[in-house]
Amino acid sequence: MKPGQILLCILCSFYCNAHAQLKSFTCMTTPERSPEISVTQQVIDPSERWLWRAGLESQSWSGSLRKFPLGSVAAGATPIGAALWDAAEQWPVTSDDSVTQRNIWTFDPASGKTVEFRWENLTALQRHGLNQLPGANRSDGLGEQRVHYLRGQRDAESGNGTGSFRPRKSILGGILNSTPVLASKSRDSQFHGVNDTGLETIFVGANDGMLHAFSATDGKELFAYVPGFLLPELGSLSSPASPPRPWFDGKLALQEVHLNGASKTILAAAAGTGAKGVVAFDVTHPDKFGKSVGALWEFSDSDDADMGVVTGMPSIATFRVRAGERRHFVVVSTGQAGAGLDGPGRLFLLGLDKPAGIRWQVNVNYFKFDTGPTGLSAAALVPDEDNTIQLAYAGDLAGIVWRFDFSGVAPWPAARQLFSATDSRGKFQPIVAKPSVVFAPGGGYLVLFGSGRLLAPEEGLVTAHATPDAKPHAMQSLYAIHDTALRGQQPIVRQALVPRTARKSGRDHYTIEGVSFTYGSEASDRKGWYLDFPDAMHTGERQVDPALADSGLMVFRSLIPGADGCDRGDGRMYFLNPLDGLSPADVTVTRINTGGPVAPLLRLSIERSPSSATGGAILLRRISVFTPGVDGQLVATPLPQSATVALPVQRLGWREVSNWADRRRTGAQR
Repeated sequence: MKPGQILLCILCSFYCNAHAQLKSFTCMTTPERSPEISVTQQVIDPSERWLWRAGLESQSWSGSLRKFPLGSVAAGATPIGAALWDAAEQWPVTSDDSVTQRNIWTFDPASGKTVEFRWENLTALQRHGLNQLPGANRSDGLGEQRVHYLRGQRDAESGNGTGSFRPRKSILGGILNSTPVLASKSRDSQFHGVNDTGLETIFVGANDGMLHAFSATDGKELFAYVPGFLLPELGSLSSPASPPRPWFDGKLALQEVHLNGASKTILAAAAGTGAKGVVAFDVTHPDKFGKSVGALWEFSDSDDADMGVVTGMPSIATFRVRAGERRHFVVVSTGQAGAGLDGPGRLFLLGLDKPAGIRWQVNVNYFKFDTGPTGLSAAALVPDEDNTIQLAYAGDLAGIVWRFDFSGVAPWPAARQLFSATDSRGKFQPIVAKPSVVFAPGGGYLVLFGSGRLLAPEEGLVTAHATPDAKPHAMQSLYAIHDTALRGQQPIVRQALVPRTARKSGRDHYTIEGVSFTYGSEASDRKGWYLDFPDAMHTGERQVDPALADSGLMVFRSLIPGADGCDRGDGRMYFLNPLDGLSPADVTVTRINTGGPVAPLLRLSIERSPSSATGGAILLRRISVFTPGVDGQLVATPLPQSATVALPVQRLGWREVSNWADRRRTGAQR
C-alpha cells in the first residue's frame, strides 16, 4: 500500500468521525476499487419490517438513504433484502427541472419566520456571505448562482460546460453523525407519531447543509431546510478547492408536546460540528412545511456567545418554571467537538414557546448553566410522576459528573459536582456518552456511565492508547454512582465505590464478578460500583455510546480501536445488572465484530398477555440487541439474543361482595 493510501485509510477509518474535518470515510486500498457507500446510521420501524440506512460515498462525498426489507429474526439473524430505493437517486443527474421546484426553506432572523430558500428572500448578511469567494476576502458576485447550486441545479458545476462549482455525484450530501429519526403512525413504541396525518417521515441532517424530510414509503423529499446561521459560510461548499467538512451532522430529537393550545410534533436538530446552533421545528404536518408549519426558532452563538458545538443528542422536556406553570424546552449540552474545537461546558434550556420575532433573553425564554472549561456530554433527564424534570446528569471531558437540580422553580441553582472519574493512578477519564439513570435501592438514583472519548481520528487507533515502548495510557471504566437526591451530599470519589472484576470465561468472553453490598449503609465504600474495562490500557477499549438501562438490565457496546486506519475495530457487548454491576445468570460479556461504524440497535418492545379470568395480565418488556455484522446483515448478539422481564398489570384480583346489589341500592361504598 502506498503512503498516500495509508494516510487515506487512517483518515477514512470508522473512527474518523465528523469532528475531525471528515476527509474521507471508506478505506480505499487501490485506485481501481469502485466507490462504495459506507453505512453510518440506521433505524428500524416499530414493526421491525423495514430498515433505513444512511451513509456516504468517500470519493464524491455524496450521501445515501436507502430502505431495505427485513426478514425473520427467529433464527438469530435478520436477513436484509435488496434496497427498495435510495433517496439520493430521486433527482436526475442531467436535468434541473426536478430541483428548481424543491420545497427548500430557511430562516429570516429579523421576522423569526420560515421563508423559501431563494435569493430574493435572504438577508443582507446572508447574501454577503454567499457572494464571498471561498478562501478569499473579496466578493465574486456569484451568490445567487450559489443559491441555485445549493438548491440542486447542476449547470454551474465544473463538469458541465463553463461551470466552476464543485461537481457532485448526487445533490444529497453525505450523512455521517446525524441519526435518522422516523416519525411513525405507531404510538406503542419508542417512535413518535405524526399528528393527524398518517404520513411516515424520515428526518436526517446531511452535509449539504440541510435537514431533509423524506417520505418513509417511497423516499421522495417532502422538504429541506437550511439553517439561517449557516448561510454566511455555506457558499464554500460550492468550491472545488474547499476540503469536505461537516455542515449539518448533529443529532435529532422528536417529541409530541402540547404547545400553544394544540398538540404538536416537535423536531429539535443540532447542527453538530457544522456550526454552533440548534433549530426547533413544527413537523406536525411535514407535507405542509413552510406553509402552515415551519421552524419555530433558531438559536446560535449570535444569540449567546457561550453557545458551543452540540454533538450530543438534544432532548425535549417539560420543566416547572413557576408554581403551577410548566413550560417545554429543548435541552442541549455544548463543548465536545474534537479536532481542537472543544469548548467550555454549558447546558442550555431553550424555550419552545418563544414567539417569532422576539429576541432571546437569558432567564426569560432560555436558561444556561456553566460547568467549567471542558465540554459537556448530553444530559440524562429525570422526570417525576407528571413527567416534569426534577434532576439532570451530564459528564464532561475532565471526567466530572454534574448534577442539575430542577426540583424547585426558576431560576434554578447552579450545577454541582457529583463525581470525578479517575483511574487507579489518578488520571482523569473523559466522559462523552450520555449517562443512564435508574432508581437506587432504598432511595435516590444510580447514575450509570462509561469513560473514554472518540472525537478525533487519532483517538480511534490503538496506537493512541499505548506508547511505542508499550507503556499504558489511561484505563477506561464503567461506573454506577449513587445520588441520594438529598441536598448537601458531598462529591463521591472512586475509593468510595465497590470494584467489579472481569473474569475470563472462554475465548474472549468475560463474566463480571464482585462482592455484594447494600446501598445506604454507613460504610465509606458503599456509594456505587465500578468496572475497569479488560486490559483497556493497551487495547483502548472505551464507551462512547449511551447505554440502555431498563427493566433490570443494562445493555451497551464498548469500542475497541483498530490497529491501523483500515481496521475498523470491534468492541464488546455488555449485559449487566445496573444495581450491582454483575453479570446476570449464565450471561457473559461477548466480543463482537460489527465490521463498521454502525452501533448496535437496541430495541425495547412491549407485549401483553391475554387477560386472565380475574382480569389480570402480564406485560413482557423485551430488550433485543442486533449488531450490523461484518457482511452488513443484522445479527442477534449471543447470550442473550433478548432479555425479557415480566410485570403484572391490570386488575390483579377481585374482592367478592355478596350483597353488592343491596349495597348499591342503599348508596353504600364498595
